[in-house]
Amino acid sequence: MSDFVFCTVASKNVLPELALFVQSVRMFVGEWPIYVLWHGEQCLPMPPALYVPDTTPFDLRVVGSDKSRVISLALSKHKTVLYADCDVLFLGDWKPDLAHDGVTLSRHMSNNEGAVGRYNSGFVGVADTSFPEWWNKQPKECAGHYGDQQCLDDWQRHSGIQYEFPEQHNVGFWRLWDSLFPVPGNPREASEKCFRLQVNGDKIYYNDAPIISVHTHLLPSGSANAPLCCTFNRRVVAAMRASSDHRHKELLQFMGPNLNI
Repeated sequence: MSDFVFCTVASKNVLPELALFVQSVRMFVGEWPIYVLWHGEQCLPMPPALYVPDTTPFDLRVVGSDKSRVISLALSKHKTVLYADCDVLFLGDWKPDLAHDGVTLSRHMSNNEGAVGRYNSGFVGVADTSFPEWWNKQPKECAGHYGDQQCLDDWQRHSGIQYEFPEQHNVGFWRLWDSLFPVPGNPREASEKCFRLQVNGDKIYYNDAPIISVHTHLLPSGSANAPLCCTFNRRVVAAMRASSDHRHKELLQFMGPNLNI
């Protein structure tokens, strides 16, 4: 049994994002197994990963149903699991160091946490085998557009143990919101600290430390061309172009010209 594995959920309509996710994992994290819960028929070419056909209909009323299923499967074969949505992109070196006795969550770091939840359900480190079942058993009234992550706020109260990723992980496009539209009483000078990218040689820095991963739709996908997402993407792409790390250039080449900017 290996110590660590990735897992995600995907379908044909996000295949380009899945391929980009796999490529970035290989470049910046390593040759770890990647389990993919796959919705629908497979199509070629498929990125190299361990595909698990999803034979269970997705039920919006069940909190985190597809994510918890693939996490549970991965935990049956590995000690620690990082579930990441397939629109996550690694941009910095990371040696997997998840806690071996709990769940590691990623803060949204947004003034909108009251509406969407404190933690993001698209980037969850799991070593506790009870977590997937707990996630699925959350009240159905929590389910909905943000239901699978609003209930994550309750995990610490349930388990008594909780860890958080450093802010350089899972830097989502939603963090840009506060710097563009600060809430009353939150001056622009202070809110701009929520999102600041800088480049120094081969490193991209987010809030003065090397960035590890971003969470955004860099490739056209559904309704992902929202202005906020595109604005975020332009900043990320500009930083990748300014970096001297050849891997950033290779990822840009891998993405091709049709960027969601």
